[in-house]
Amino acid sequence: MFLTRFMRTGLWIQVVNCSIILYPPYQIIGKTPNGKLKMKLNKIPKILHQTWKGHDLPEKFRNWQRSWIHHHPDWEHRFYTDNDCTAFIRKVFPGWLDIYEQYREPVQRADLFRYLVIYHCGGLYADMDMKCFKSIDSLLGKKSCLFSIEAYLTNEFQKELDYPKPFQVANCIFAAGPNHPFLEHILKRVKVLSSVSIQNDNDVEESTGPRMLTRLFFSIPVEIGSLVTLLPQINLMSPSSYPNIFPINLNMYARHHCSGTWKKDKKKLSLKRRLIERNRLPGLW
Repeated sequence: MFLTRFMRTGLWIQVVNCSIILYPPYQIIGKTPNGKLKMKLNKIPKILHQTWKGHDLPEKFRNWQRSWIHHHPDWEHRFYTDNDCTAFIRKVFPGWLDIYEQYREPVQRADLFRYLVIYHCGGLYADMDMKCFKSIDSLLGKKSCLFSIEAYLTNEFQKELDYPKPFQVANCIFAAGPNHPFLEHILKRVKVLSSVSIQNDNDVEESTGPRMLTRLFFSIPVEIGSLVTLLPQINLMSPSSYPNIFPINLNMYARHHCSGTWKKDKKKLSLKRRLIERNRLPGLW
């Protein structure tokens, strides 16, 4: 709605060119005594980006959307339909249009869009099934890039995924300043993986989703990783089994309701698989 209104009032260029007008690229300004690069990074602007297929949001998603607007009255809220996302990429990132349109699954296009819009404009991206409990301003502070642990994995699942550490990084919510180098690395990885054949939901996660993101996070150079704040799961991905009551909710800012509208593999998991893939509950502090 927000982006569409901008388009209808002729202010499209102000939206899509925000980084060109307002935000310079990050700058390498020297090195620390131990040889690490020193970078001047852009702050995270108070812009919330959310997407849906069209304007007909189901009521529960609309309520979750309202929770973000309610707790962030001084933020700018930008809502994009699928058509808006395509128009944005065609206008701002025409070099990505072929990859965007050749993706087999709509969720891959949604993943690519979120990386591109945050890289270009900066701000916070949140899935439509994310519910906000309170303002995240204190979490952002002066940070330039912020991601969250999505889940703590069992030993068996960690071994299956071949992760060096027992957690997965979420791509359903994250924030960064414009032109952040970690988002640049994400986009490079996505481009490399864009020709990989997609057979199932796991392949989707490995191409543009949280598994791709987690593998990248574990492999990036130290000087880039040091620019990323990784929040504990309790902050933005609090489990549904944790009630939103004091004092349990002291460090709970948001929750992912995991609607899974994009998933094709709907078969019910066996008890053994559910135990292996379960989320090990996080601490409260």
